[in-house]
Amino acid sequence: MSREHGEHSWRTEAVIRHAGFMLPTPSPAVADLLQIFAVAFTRPTFAHARVLVFGTILATGQRTVAAALRAVGLRDERHFTTYHRVLNRAQWSPLRLSRLLLALVTSSLLAANAPLILLVDSTLVRRTGRRIVWKGRFHDAVRSQPGHVATSEGIHWLCLAVLVPIPWSRRPWALPFLSIPTLAPATSAKLGRRHRTTPEYADVLLRLVRRWQPEREIVVVGDSAFAVVELGHTCRVRGMRLISRLVLNAQLYDPVPPRPASTPGVKPSKGPRQPKLSERLTDAATVWQTCEVAWYGQRPATIEVATGTALWHTDGSAPLPLRWVLVRNAPGHPAGVEHQSRGPGCPLCAGALQRGGAPCSGLAPGAAADSARGLVPEERGNVHRRPRLGAPTSLGEPEAESTTPGPCWWSGQFPPTCGRPARRSGLLRRLKRAKVES
Repeated sequence: MSREHGEHSWRTEAVIRHAGFMLPTPSPAVADLLQIFAVAFTRPTFAHARVLVFGTILATGQRTVAAALRAVGLRDERHFTTYHRVLNRAQWSPLRLSRLLLALVTSSLLAANAPLILLVDSTLVRRTGRRIVWKGRFHDAVRSQPGHVATSEGIHWLCLAVLVPIPWSRRPWALPFLSIPTLAPATSAKLGRRHRTTPEYADVLLRLVRRWQPEREIVVVGDSAFAVVELGHTCRVRGMRLISRLVLNAQLYDPVPPRPASTPGVKPSKGPRQPKLSERLTDAATVWQTCEVAWYGQRPATIEVATGTALWHTDGSAPLPLRWVLVRNAPGHPAGVEHQSRGPGCPLCAGALQRGGAPCSGLAPGAAADSARGLVPEERGNVHRRPRLGAPTSLGEPEAESTTPGPCWWSGQFPPTCGRPARRSGLLRRLKRAKVES
């Protein structure tokens, strides 16, 4: 790699000469691509971060810092602690990285008028270190079974991914670009912070993305954990559309019927109550439409859908206009919804009101069901994202490794960190032990 391909390419050349043999190096196009993110780092930190990224691309097995250094020929590097400091001491802006990454993905893989489909999901990274201050006990979806709820200690990450078409794949890919750690109630009380739930953290991230992408249409898809009235109001006010899984016993109401202006008293916020969705499933008067959607593995599945509009009301919040979509198997097609989703489901769509007051009128029922189904591969894959990508174990300060929000693209390779520095003695002991083991 020549010096004209990037400001810090001399570092990679020195690595190869020091190793004594030629190694495959990233192409100039990759080097130029990484140069886009240089504005989020200082010059020395970016030089070392580039070496870590190159080593991560070339490494096999676990993508630890030591493995990345070995892949680029720095097995005997005396100042290897400098590369660990990129993750636990160096100051850089992970939110700026996320913004740059999102802009790069949308400009490269999405058309100018295409909607931005965001997938929001959470994942638990199991950690048991005593000095991890952000550690808490959370529900473990992988180890839980029907009738048995399992919990595990670790760091709970909330991730945002953008759904984009890939030329060589029949299905769109979910590319993570932003992740932040969420806290358990006990951890928030211990740190003296106001506790925020996962939907409240998602509310903050969606506001941030809307600020980054003010002109593009945004569709947010999440599981039942994000079917929250307050989050729906946030999407509605900011012109976003929320698709999630609604509980079958939700309190749904008709719009307020018109009444004369001279009617005394407080104007009601909702009209008569509608039947519960669970009752509509068994009601013979429910009108079902048959449609075919692409199910798991791109296999066509015939389903029946029923849809309508309502106001969703919960205590303490203003009613949320939404469109509900009931989904069930079509007769004679047993391998559809129940086989994969454990029973009938109800995707909801809440967003900006269209002309005439109909929420999400431009979304077809089959599209809502297909969008809700499209989240499930992301849910299954995101749980094992870090082990599959070879995310490193803690070599630096565990407390610092979990205190900074950052882009999933970056944290999938190395956890983004710029927290409180570790005590020197403990850090050196761990680094020396890691060097001996490697």
